[in-house]
Amino acid sequence: MKKSLILLLIIFLFADCKKEKYGNVRQQIKCTSEIPYSNKKSKSQKGIQELRYTQFGDFITSITPTSFIGELAMVRFFSVDPHDNFIELVGGITGDEGITADFCLNSTISVIPELCCNVYQNPDGQGGYFKNDVILKYLYVSMGLELVIELPAEYNNIFQTNIITRNLYALNSPVEELREFGQLMNIYFGQTESTYISYDHPFPNFNTGVHIRSDRFDEWTLIPPLEGQTKTVLSTLGFIIDDIIHVYAGLDNIPYTSDDVIVFEPKFWERIYVDVNISEN
Repeated sequence: MKKSLILLLIIFLFADCKKEKYGNVRQQIKCTSEIPYSNKKSKSQKGIQELRYTQFGDFITSITPTSFIGELAMVRFFSVDPHDNFIELVGGITGDEGITADFCLNSTISVIPELCCNVYQNPDGQGGYFKNDVILKYLYVSMGLELVIELPAEYNNIFQTNIITRNLYALNSPVEELREFGQLMNIYFGQTESTYISYDHPFPNFNTGVHIRSDRFDEWTLIPPLEGQTKTVLSTLGFIIDDIIHVYAGLDNIPYTSDDVIVFEPKFWERIYVDVNISEN
């Protein structure tokens, strides 16, 4: 009888150990070039595409890149201060070197984030989550870009190839106010009513320098999962790339010559948007 009780106790303990005791929060990043027709903050692309530079000669044409790769150095949601109650999807003290994703391919990447500060580290799940409800009011993104561009056939005898690769700096450098971005754009989404370049840093102790403020973000609340519940947080970083590259006639103002200027369109960063979707099962 005693042996039977011990055996039953072992079976009970083993079954109890196998039972799901914790909730899960899984995090994903999707990079896409899709136009968010249902996004209430999307703008008319017709209005954006009519913007023109005037210092580079006559406008010739616009180009949609065949590859549009985002080099994400840091992606961080936070509540009020970037050092308190944050979710770091990419970068940070974990030693991650960032991730790359082609917006043209609508890439979705699963990540294990770093969280701070009132956090429960789930030993059985995909990572930790906040112990209480947290409203995420900001998203910070530090990102480079590398593009592949197919030039019009009129350039056949001008360059060795019509397929060229350009990075963020190469496409910004002709524009005086954009040169300071270098290889990375630093963008703060949220808590503003417009999108603009800023020289006044909102958080002096966090990645200072010239940055972009963007209103294309709605704050969201992460509620801790229930026991046994799995929440999947899909953070979509969209970049609408149709006709985003402009070509101008350059100093001689003659189209399709070697001094033509290839740049991002004015205010190209206004094409960026963020959407967060939370699903449960």
